[in-house]
Amino acid sequence: MKQSPESKRERKYSFGSTLCILNCQILETWLDSTKQRKLENVCLKIQQLLGLEEPTEEVKVQIKKIANFYCLKVKQKWDKSCRKLDRFMSSNESWLNSNLNIPQALLDCCYQNMPSTSTGWPNKSLYLRDYTSEIDTE
Repeated sequence: MKQSPESKRERKYSFGSTLCILNCQILETWLDSTKQRKLENVCLKIQQLLGLEEPTEEVKVQIKKIANFYCLKVKQKWDKSCRKLDRFMSSNESWLNSNLNIPQALLDCCYQNMPSTSTGWPNKSLYLRDYTSEIDTE
């Protein structure tokens, strides 16, 4: 059975080390933030985990939407567990270990910013030394 290009792309992104973000990775930021700064701090954490140093305004808007949805979900689950950390962790274990929902367009943007992992011959500068400095000193 052949896989579609979309499923191959999803597999590549979901198992990539820098683009796979678990909900539990952001939870500590949410818990440590004040009520007024939760959304802003979660946005910064997602941006950091995606490896985006200077995102465009369009990307910032997408990250803010993701962070807003995340904060709403955590708040609902937090209130449901009577604001007790041990209850929250035990009742939401599977959700915390699941991936954060990130739109494909944002993943494509992040994937373009990742360094190349191409294989093949190394760059000449890696294996050639500068012998002119050794000749001049002798």
